[in-house]
Amino acid sequence: MIDFALEKLNKKTIVFLMIFFAIMLFALFADKLPYNSGDEITNETLISYFEKLNDNYTLNVVVNKNDVEEKHVYYTDSKLELYEDNDGNGFIKYNDKYYKVNEEDFSLSKTDGFDFTDKYTNVLLIKSLIPYCDFRVINKANIECNVNVSDYISEYNKIYGSEIPSIDEKMLIHINHLDKYLNYVQIDYTNINKLIDNKDEKLIYKITFDDIGTNDFSDLMELYKDILK
Repeated sequence: MIDFALEKLNKKTIVFLMIFFAIMLFALFADKLPYNSGDEITNETLISYFEKLNDNYTLNVVVNKNDVEEKHVYYTDSKLELYEDNDGNGFIKYNDKYYKVNEEDFSLSKTDGFDFTDKYTNVLLIKSLIPYCDFRVINKANIECNVNVSDYISEYNKIYGSEIPSIDEKMLIHINHLDKYLNYVQIDYTNINKLIDNKDEKLIYKITFDDIGTNDFSDLMELYKDILK
């Protein structure tokens, strides 16, 4: 009787474990499942994801230069802009004026600017590339987008008022999105870097979007109200 009960219990345990591991495997590989054709991704869909940023977000940027990584963080709540460079130095931009945060007492001192490569993280510029995007859906969360370098340079010249000539090459943009929001974009700027900065080096930016619509730096504005005018 006891043996029969143990055998029955063991069967239930095995069934439970099988269900448990099936759930774990589904959670682990969910983003690798084929994309549901009913949830069609179009250029307009991707543009709508960018529009949700609405000048309030955090960018966690990993820059790969010839396989050497640098990390930068940029924050904005549409009024105040904060930046932390690879060495942990902090900067603030307000009303087109730049300030460095002094580590010892957190006071502000005026500076000429900060070394944040806006041209490679410019959200408006990246969004402007979507209509040119020849993309393929890899799975439910990942999209690969090929863009002509000439299209990027055309949009770049419009925004920055420059006249940089182009080349007949492609650039690859990888877009990862979750729950109808952008998670990150990874952009191979190697060919762009040759044209804009005249540098023949591998250059890849991974830009992760955080705090979308939730940044509020009013406390900082109050703290530095005598300086930030």
